[in-house]
Amino acid sequence: MSKQTIHSKRPMSRSSKRPKSPSSEAKLPIWNLRLLYDSDKDPRIEKDLATFEKNVESFVEAYDRPVSAGKSYLEDESVLLSALKAYEKLVGQSSLKPFLYFYYLRDIEADNPTATSMIPLMENRLAKVQNKLAFFEISLGTVPIQQQVKLLHSQGLSSHKVFMSRVFDDAKHNLSLPEEKIMNLKSLPSYEMWMSANERILNMKTVSWKGKQIPFSQAWQMIQNLPTAGERSRLARRATDVLKGVAPFAEAEINAIFTNKKINDELRGYATPFENTVKGYRNDPKVVEQLVRTVSMHNHIAHRFYKIKAKILRLKRLSYSDRSARVGVVRARFPFDESISILKRTFGSIDPKYSRILDQFVIDGRIDAMPRVGKTSGAYCSGSYGHPTFILTNHIGDLNSFTTLAHEMGHAFHTELSRIQGPLYSGYSYS
Repeated sequence: MSKQTIHSKRPMSRSSKRPKSPSSEAKLPIWNLRLLYDSDKDPRIEKDLATFEKNVESFVEAYDRPVSAGKSYLEDESVLLSALKAYEKLVGQSSLKPFLYFYYLRDIEADNPTATSMIPLMENRLAKVQNKLAFFEISLGTVPIQQQVKLLHSQGLSSHKVFMSRVFDDAKHNLSLPEEKIMNLKSLPSYEMWMSANERILNMKTVSWKGKQIPFSQAWQMIQNLPTAGERSRLARRATDVLKGVAPFAEAEINAIFTNKKINDELRGYATPFENTVKGYRNDPKVVEQLVRTVSMHNHIAHRFYKIKAKILRLKRLSYSDRSARVGVVRARFPFDESISILKRTFGSIDPKYSRILDQFVIDGRIDAMPRVGKTSGAYCSGSYGHPTFILTNHIGDLNSFTTLAHEMGHAFHTELSRIQGPLYSGYSYS
């Protein structure tokens, strides 16, 4: 089953909740989550989950055993085609909508008790559903090589060729079905809970600056825009103090996640820590390794760049807080409405449909741009088949805010246009 698609979470770039937002940001848009559900009490949440669970049970009943004719989808192409179509339909109907609603709600309201309590419940139910469906891809991966070749060259199965080739390729790292179910269930306490807890802590933090309490992530973003090295250093120290305050928990988090990742990779037989990720993006590990070697061999270019930058900034030594400092003075401001106007003209000059898509995002309330305490840091585009695509940024009116919005809209266009590929192929690699 395809999981939630989050594109390009750009770290330490934006901000955080509704009360006490900066007055300059008061008119910035926030998400209209009613596009998903009316509220966290909407009865459709449970109805959608129950319907999907029922559909999964029907699929399991039909295909997790030999069919009455004595042939299973592993033996008969016509039965396999019916199973693939049914599976694809399930992917398109997935139970992500309730999960996405509470995920988005938590990302804009870190202290929302309903969101923080419902997400683990949603994840548990989703894990159980995925476990019931795990048999299909694992069983398909056991098809002998000669039969795989035959299936991949079948005209009747041509629309599912890419999906099957991915399943066959991944099969070498599959565990047994009971083991896969255990791996699926343990991902929540060994990864998801650690990640969400650390993010929630940081999203509620503020930094004192010039008599005001500003969201931590907004403070971190402001560092690069301050005009002097002294100011950048002072704000960086205050932001770093916030990080030091959560360091003991963050240390435990990264150790838990690292250990879990190491165990998973060893069990699945991956040769390197990045092989699973790279293959998940359908890239070649050898290509990525060559890229790393090439970049490493040319580190001297970065060294030269920063030496030149220090000289331009008239600094003897470039500190970490200076590395992204602006060279010269950028007086131009990019208020959100003006940014949208510029992007509409720019994207529209390529094709009018892009301007229309952007317009619809603004009208529907699918862009959350207001920095506020409680809102997650960074920026991302999130979408999945059959559900609205949403964009999160933390717009402070500078050039970086503008380019970030443009960047995330690029993912949004990709997501929207990919829907015609259908449930199995609408997802895409962004690495």
